[in-house]
Amino acid sequence: FGSSVLCFTMAARAFRKCVPWQRSLPRHLSGRRYLAASSGDDGMEAAVRDILHALEQDAEREGLQKTPQRAAKAWRYLTSGHGQNLEDVVGTALFSEGFPGIVTVKDIAFYSLCEHHMLPFFGKVHVAYIPRDHVLGLSKFARIVELYARRLSMQERLTNEVAQAIEKTLQPRGLAVVVEASHMCMAMRGVRCVSSTSVTSKITGEMLSSEHKDVFLNSVFNSRVGTQTVPRSPEKKKTTLRVAKEDMKFSAAHYTIFSATEREGLHGHDHFVSLELTGEVADNGLLGGVCYSTAKSVARDLCREWDEKVLLPAQSPFMELRNEGDSVVAEFSGQVHCFPKADVLILPIPNTSLECLAELFAARYAHALELTAMFQGCVDVSVTVSGSPGQFATSRRSAGVLFTSAPAMSGTAVITGASKGIGKATAAKMLRAGWDVWNLSRTACSVEGVRNVEVDLSKESEVAAGEI
Repeated sequence: FGSSVLCFTMAARAFRKCVPWQRSLPRHLSGRRYLAASSGDDGMEAAVRDILHALEQDAEREGLQKTPQRAAKAWRYLTSGHGQNLEDVVGTALFSEGFPGIVTVKDIAFYSLCEHHMLPFFGKVHVAYIPRDHVLGLSKFARIVELYARRLSMQERLTNEVAQAIEKTLQPRGLAVVVEASHMCMAMRGVRCVSSTSVTSKITGEMLSSEHKDVFLNSVFNSRVGTQTVPRSPEKKKTTLRVAKEDMKFSAAHYTIFSATEREGLHGHDHFVSLELTGEVADNGLLGGVCYSTAKSVARDLCREWDEKVLLPAQSPFMELRNEGDSVVAEFSGQVHCFPKADVLILPIPNTSLECLAELFAARYAHALELTAMFQGCVDVSVTVSGSPGQFATSRRSAGVLFTSAPAMSGTAVITGASKGIGKATAAKMLRAGWDVWNLSRTACSVEGVRNVEVDLSKESEVAAGEI
């Protein structure tokens, strides 16, 4: 018997040396499908090399020589869920066990790829179910989440797929799945909203009852440690200021694009803007330290920028925009429209729908409010943009998160171009909030307390030789 074990061990070691990928993979990833996807003959390395060439990068320089192999290996792993199935992941971890209560597994971390931009979205999954006849090994919930997260996906689809997989496996009396995620396609590009979190949920069966649903949501969102609830700091009183004036509007022409071949024709109408500001009343007796007239004037200034313009989406996957002399050409599904540059405003959004216009207006309003001289604290901003009668969209943002006076938010801020305009206002605001502010520019910032480094950032020689 001892000799047989020794021979088997030596054979296993030899097999691992011959098949190196087998050693580095988790057990549930080491199937035939994954072997085929790891063979390196799928053209992925060549595709990465083509991308480097398209970015005008030298694929043979030291730092990029092995990038195609590394990137291909990473992409195969990040999408390895496409080559797996639910039965292999669950295995034999289904147990006959009667349990009358709710089983909750929370804070299951995941990383996935948005199929629209192939950028990461990541966060946590929370699962709760009421067993019928069986329970599932707890680790399998993490395996199920990983199975569907390791794919090109969307948060909504991921939520649905995890819920359907658990339903198929357990057939529980009730099920709740909640997914919280941050999306890099929203934080790194487009509106660049870094503080936003998306929450999706699917609740079925007996978990829909208010009693069971409340137990689950409280266990997930009320920060419990064991059976002891972490005490919350007392909530501070908040006040809401509503602003709606007839002159807070912009008249603009736009398209609403539905697909690669469908859109509304170019049309124009008045867009009315209303605001809700919610926060604490500052020491000067004003919400966020900002007077009513300032809140209105900031909105009016933004409306004037968009007024009497043709609004075009810079990030539309279906409409191509290009400059031709003094004109902007918009091409959609073979149709070409030409506009004078002076009449056009190109916005960093994928569509000029009412929803996208409200979202961008809210983001810009919150930022502009932060830069006003009197602003202090943190204010939640809700902006509603109405178009045709009966149609409106509302978007919410927080103003003042960056400039909060909390010690955890202080640090060193480096601003390129703080000598005037928004850069100067930002430097002054951050300085008052306790930040150590540096200005990198050819022109010094006149705000007292800002440290100036005179440098021309467009010249590589100055950047290399400077104090940076």
